[in-house]
Amino acid sequence: MNPKIIPAINAGSLSEVASAMKRLERELSGHQQAPTHIHIDIADGTLTPNVLWHNPEDLEKLSSSFRIELHLMLSDMDTRFQFWLRPHINRYIVQFEGCEKPRSVASAAKRIGKEFGFSLAPHTDPSAISDVAGHMDVLQLLAVSPGRAGQKMDVGTIKKIATAKKLYPTLPIAIDGGINEMTIGPCAVAGASRFVAASYLFGGDNIRAQYDALLKKIDQS
Repeated sequence: MNPKIIPAINAGSLSEVASAMKRLERELSGHQQAPTHIHIDIADGTLTPNVLWHNPEDLEKLSSSFRIELHLMLSDMDTRFQFWLRPHINRYIVQFEGCEKPRSVASAAKRIGKEFGFSLAPHTDPSAISDVAGHMDVLQLLAVSPGRAGQKMDVGTIKKIATAKKLYPTLPIAIDGGINEMTIGPCAVAGASRFVAASYLFGGDNIRAQYDALLKKIDQS
């Protein structure tokens, strides 16, 4: 599978989300290996220690030259997922721990032709999604505790990637959290093919330079 870096936005307000989207467009549009998607973190404090932008009514105000992927770190997704479904959102990543009926959530996305995946917190074993894996387009593994950007990658991430790849050999594995020049290579070797990066890209003055550094590490792995 062709490895992809997916820039992530971890912001507390709609204006901050929009500003970050525009910055990504300025610095990465036209890049020879430009990202296909941008990833927006959404959290209301029910599954996370922090609160991020999480108002579905604001979705109509968001647009981008990149495709939009939402990471919904919310509880009670069996009933709340419907409020986030929009024609211009391309991919949904739902935090598995916020669902009681994961199959119904996945089916809701697939019925309207959306790409869909579950995200697993570090404490959740990849085998937990075995009954619903056939309804997924991607499996995301959180390499940090849900919510905050800038955390150090969990030490069990590499082993978890290998386990997930063995269980679901055809399912793309995305890693979210702790992605930097030191961690991206080992994750790729273990079997991950998508790398969600927030603080590493936005932490410097030049997103494009940081993005290129990650691409180089993948090529070297």
